[in-house]
Amino acid sequence: MEGVSDTEPLALEAAPTSRRRRKRSLVWEHFTIETVSDGCTKALCKQCNQSFAYSTGKKIAGTSHLKRHITVGSCSKLRQEKRQLALTSGSKTDGNSTDPPKRRYRWRTSLNFDQDRSCMDLAKMIIMQEYPLHMVEHTAFKTFIQGLQPQFKMPNHEAIEKEILGIYNKEKQSLTQLFGTIPGRVCLSIGLWTTSQTLGYVSVTGHFIDNDWKLHSRVLNFSMVSSPHSENALSDVIGLCLSDWNIKSKLFTITLDNNCSSHDIYSANLRDHLSNKNTLTLKGQLFVVRCYAHLLNVAAQDVIASIHGIIYNIRESLKYVKASLVREERFAEIVQQLEIPCTRPLSLDVQSHWDTTYLMLAGALEFRHAFAYLETCDPHYNEAPSPDDWKKVDTVCTYLKLLYDSANVIMGAADPTANMYFHEAWKIHLELANAAVGEDGTVCSVAKEMHEKFDKYWKDCSLVLAIAVVMDPRFKMKFVEFAFSKLYGEDAGRYIKVVDDGIHALFDEYITHRFHWCQFMKTTRGT
Repeated sequence: MEGVSDTEPLALEAAPTSRRRRKRSLVWEHFTIETVSDGCTKALCKQCNQSFAYSTGKKIAGTSHLKRHITVGSCSKLRQEKRQLALTSGSKTDGNSTDPPKRRYRWRTSLNFDQDRSCMDLAKMIIMQEYPLHMVEHTAFKTFIQGLQPQFKMPNHEAIEKEILGIYNKEKQSLTQLFGTIPGRVCLSIGLWTTSQTLGYVSVTGHFIDNDWKLHSRVLNFSMVSSPHSENALSDVIGLCLSDWNIKSKLFTITLDNNCSSHDIYSANLRDHLSNKNTLTLKGQLFVVRCYAHLLNVAAQDVIASIHGIIYNIRESLKYVKASLVREERFAEIVQQLEIPCTRPLSLDVQSHWDTTYLMLAGALEFRHAFAYLETCDPHYNEAPSPDDWKKVDTVCTYLKLLYDSANVIMGAADPTANMYFHEAWKIHLELANAAVGEDGTVCSVAKEMHEKFDKYWKDCSLVLAIAVVMDPRFKMKFVEFAFSKLYGEDAGRYIKVVDDGIHALFDEYITHRFHWCQFMKTTRGT
């Protein structure tokens, strides 16, 4: 018995090593395996006797290089046989031919297909790319998907709609839980749209920082309202959103993207509603934040509208010059003859984008003498602006450049923060205030209208922007004192005190809020 017990384990261990996996690849119809040395074998082509590495010790090579040898024409014998067959007849090879048939090898396909996962991936694609739901019923799309994965059963638009709603509800639940864990507050931004059918839409986006100091921006609500430009409609949408997400006590600021005339109505209504519950920071002093980019856009559009007739002539002049290669060459000759330095290109604008209109005006302004000369020598051209018109364009470009440079600073930053806006806003506010009281009537009329819009923005946002600058260790309170002294002169002390009091009050609120938050976390964790 002892002898049997000693030898049986040896037999059991040796048995697996003697078993060899059956070679199923079709390449072995054309190759044989020969042993070169101990533990080393090579694959030998039956046609041309060329050898290829196959195994070295326990490492076994694949068969891809063997497939390539017999399919891409590397084997000399197979190439010779193909030539002979091509010379003798154009018919297909018979079954006795050693030439391997084309597309004979089958590649292993994925066996992990999941219908439910694929439907979810399709729904996410539709969400992210904003595709129409009915695309799942488009014949070409269904044919494309069937070619990729025949096992996939395309859902109809009702099924994909349910899938999207399921994703939405899951994400909403996750975001609601996240709102309950963040120690800070949430900022809202409001977007208003009116379609060509006069349908109004309101979007509410939440901006907040999580426990890992990562900034999040999530669309919280997007709904259609009968009249989005009425104060009750907007207040109702915002109030419903705050209640739905349970963030009324976490609201910090709200940024409204609307025209200047109705902004005060919106802000006053909603501020009063929330201040009665003592939910706003500093009793609502920081509640209103107006969109700086929207302010630049409105101010620029108003300036452009003041010379819309001149802009029309300049736009038509550019179209005339660029209408043919001959005209472009003729205009270039005039520019060279007048020795005009070309620092800006001539480009047509996109009328809905004010920055492109500014670039068009600035470029055309440098070639004003060339346009005047072209009118004298080309009887078909009569759109050149007059010298007085060019003077107005020069004035407009001066102030559009202020807006353009400011927009580039803000939009050019990868992550623009609140302290950046103060530097841009106070400089433009000061420049416009000085120009509005100047002696040039044309300059005053343009600057005065722009100054009124910036003054409204400054009154609502200067406190929150100044506090952001104070928090910047590079500037602190000293820079606010410097800027206010330029803006307000002898009255600067009164405005500086408002910022100083706001900083201290904000700190006191933070201490109180932090204490209550720590107590809440201790209770939640059971410590």
